Amino acid sequence: MEERGNRKYDYETKLNTVLDHVNHGLTADEVMERYGIVSQTCLRQ
Repeated sequence: MEERGNRKYDYETKLNTVLDHVNHGLTADEVMERYGIVSQTCLRQ
């Protein structure tokens, strides 16, 4: 069962999400799927 609530992402994960979006043109949905991010709010922050 997956835990609900706030998740914490390490620095490397945060950096990789930004780099994939900026350098590789991945959409927000693609980045979320790749890194298991469940909320766009978290991604925007």
